[in-house]
Amino acid sequence: MAQPTNLSPPLRTADVTVAPTGRRESTSIPLPSSNSELTNSLPGPDHAATLTSGGAAVIVTECRNIAGYEILEELGRGGMGIVYKARHIALKRVVALKMILAGAHARSKDLERFRAEAEAVARFQHPNIVQIHEVGEADGLPYFSLEFVEYGTLSKKIARDPQEPRYAAETVEALARAMQYAHERGVIHRDLKPSNILLADGGVPKITDFGLAKRFDDESERTQTGQVLGTPSYMAPEQASADFDKVGPPTDVYALGATLYDLLTGRPPFSGSSVLDTLEMVRTREPVPPGSLAGHVPRDLETICLKCLQKDPARRYTTAGALADDLRSFLDGKPIKARPVGSMERAWRWAKRNPWLAAMGSAVAILLVAVATITSVLSYNLSIQKRAAEDTAIREQAAREEAQRLERLALAEQKKAEKARDQETAARKTSAEQRQLALNTVRDVLIRVDELMKKDERLVPIRLDIIRQMVTNVDQIRDHALKNPLEDNTEALAYTRIGQVYFSGNRITDAVEWLTKAHVILKRMAEEAPNDKRMMRDLAAACQSLADAEWRLGHGSKSRALQAEALRLQMRRAELIEKNGFEMEAADAALEVAEAYARVAYDDLRLGRPADALRNYLASEKSFEALPPPLPQWLKVRRIRSESRVRIGDALSRLGRTDEAQKSYLDALSSREELLQNTRPGPNAVLLKTDVGQSRMYLGDFFLMARNDATTASLYYGQCFDIFQAALADNPQNLDIRQRLAATYYRLGLVAGQRHGIAALAGAAIEIAPQARYYAECLKMREELAKIDKTDMQGQVEVLLSYARVGRIDDVDETAKNILKQAGTDPQSLFQTACGLSIVGGGTADAAVRCRDQAFEVLDKLIHHGWEDRFGLNTDPDLDAVRRDPRYKELLKKMDTLIPEPG
Repeated sequence: MAQPTNLSPPLRTADVTVAPTGRRESTSIPLPSSNSELTNSLPGPDHAATLTSGGAAVIVTECRNIAGYEILEELGRGGMGIVYKARHIALKRVVALKMILAGAHARSKDLERFRAEAEAVARFQHPNIVQIHEVGEADGLPYFSLEFVEYGTLSKKIARDPQEPRYAAETVEALARAMQYAHERGVIHRDLKPSNILLADGGVPKITDFGLAKRFDDESERTQTGQVLGTPSYMAPEQASADFDKVGPPTDVYALGATLYDLLTGRPPFSGSSVLDTLEMVRTREPVPPGSLAGHVPRDLETICLKCLQKDPARRYTTAGALADDLRSFLDGKPIKARPVGSMERAWRWAKRNPWLAAMGSAVAILLVAVATITSVLSYNLSIQKRAAEDTAIREQAAREEAQRLERLALAEQKKAEKARDQETAARKTSAEQRQLALNTVRDVLIRVDELMKKDERLVPIRLDIIRQMVTNVDQIRDHALKNPLEDNTEALAYTRIGQVYFSGNRITDAVEWLTKAHVILKRMAEEAPNDKRMMRDLAAACQSLADAEWRLGHGSKSRALQAEALRLQMRRAELIEKNGFEMEAADAALEVAEAYARVAYDDLRLGRPADALRNYLASEKSFEALPPPLPQWLKVRRIRSESRVRIGDALSRLGRTDEAQKSYLDALSSREELLQNTRPGPNAVLLKTDVGQSRMYLGDFFLMARNDATTASLYYGQCFDIFQAALADNPQNLDIRQRLAATYYRLGLVAGQRHGIAALAGAAIEIAPQARYYAECLKMREELAKIDKTDMQGQVEVLLSYARVGRIDDVDETAKNILKQAGTDPQSLFQTACGLSIVGGGTADAAVRCRDQAFEVLDKLIHHGWEDRFGLNTDPDLDAVRRDPRYKELLKKMDTLIPEPG
């Protein structure tokens, strides 16, 4: 039995008595199958009540103490029994104690049924049947103690929600094995249903409430004409008709099928507005196939379920064990023995259920044949006897009659077709609604689970397993329902989530595969609905996610094209919303446009086009400034604008506007520090602290490269090192922080060899170490990151630079070849590869000279493909060896002929 709860779901009905003609229908007081189904409306422990049972008044008495047991609480009561949670004092275990409810006033019939239940359960020892511990009497009244099952009923788990097909099949297989065990011992349950199935630890189902059980050879009920025992929605037709001669193991097989139906669809096979309506449906109607109510039901499982629900017991599974074996075949992917019902059999069943209509149809058909025959004979005789004029008149009349007949037939066919169309439309609507509900459920669960788990990179494999299962569910829903492209958005969402998980786990190639699937689906949907504002937004977000992944693979131009596509979509969406949208919706659209401009500008900057980057960043800032309150004060908006100020500083530096660049960097740092000071501890504070560390790194780069001030640069590097090291200690599995810390080690290596830089670091929390140590730490971290996905171009480039700094020239040579083969003409990858070759190209050895020559070849290719970042060529410390070579001036002259120097 289950533990107490304050919830009050609907109670189950223990049995129903249908009175003979002329008497009103009556039902017994409902008996909860577990304490979780007990309502406050039932008599409490401090009250007595008068219940009606078969028309006689019964006085309810309260429980007395039973020797050897300590009563803990009442779990539930109904028309015949009451169940307590009790402790067996000697054995020190919790049990469910069941007693006769009416006490000394109990009828002999109730006592017999109570003892019959105890006897039935006592002979069973099966893991899927609630076990009985002891049978006894107190004050001359029987009681028995049962296994205490504490996780509620199967009906509570279903709660009108369809369950997974595999879970449904496994559950009913276990129940069928248990009933086969009971049948082999001569007992039929006769009241199997979800509320009589309790769930033990681990979800193990256990059958309970054998209050209506009977032995095969029991003749006691055959004389009770008109009495129907059981729960209407789950009883077999022979039970509904009170045909006791046919009640046997197939009756329980029917109930198992009804339970399987409930698991698959969230509702029983039949449920009328009243008990009598339900009984009539059980006797005369065929159940709606489960797949019509829940589109994810496999065909074989539906066939098994409908075979159990056959009206004729001989057409069901002969035994519960045969049902269990067929379910096991389904679960193992093997052929099942059950076969779907054919159209001829369905017609025969209809005729059998509607004999009067079938007979009428046959009579009409015979009559029509007879009329046609007689009319033909008369027409022939008249044609001989009548004159030519009369013959003509008859033919004209016959033609008119034929036209009228054909018209009537056509009208009948039209009405039939209209009715079929209406039924099909209703079915399509129901299917679409079911599908949308299922898709929404998948989406909500997917997003919720992923949001809870995405903070920890150690959970990436688990997240992927969960999301793959969600995608499988989406595929099943799509395959078993109508095609409606507007509903496939959930499928694209699932693909996007998988791609994002792979991306955060540094598996970039896998990320691109899934993000591309999402992009293709959403682009097709956007083409089919060109003015759908929601679709534009979803497609723009997919473009941006895919662009980030393509960039990591070294496809910079493709990334920039995707970001530009996202910007165009957001601008078009903003135009449509401005014409006929809400004010807040328009503000949200304007925010999306501002952010899209910033993303395009960032790609321009990384592709070596600082002028284009500055222009797009300024457009982004203009859009941000136009946002209505309170959007400009949102944390998200302020973070994006602070990042934009950093990147504007980068662009200004590359265009030679050094003082403006420094101001932009310092403004960004000041804004981020202010945000951090005004934010309470939590996830947002962690993000803002990382932002502050990144700003300090950018300032260090600026002072090192633009100001040639290694002392100030080293101070900023030391400060950002403190921040990133502390963040990594709090979250060791965070790949983003590990990448940032590795980059900081690299920069510390650049300044560690300079005397002023070392002095500046004395004020930081970092231990002053030789230059080689910083580079070694950087290489160690970057190699670990690069192992996750060797196609991650950015990761390979970072490893290349670290190889160069520790002097592993052979590794530099091999890695550079691999990168150049994959990068093609990608500007960012070419520039960084040239940097790595330049670092090891500073000596006079053959290998060094070869690497320096190759660095010039890469830079020449870079300039021919539109590289405009002259600042990077002139200031990046990694290119020192190239700048000392006489060929560098020739390289700049060639650049001047292609791109004018910024004035």
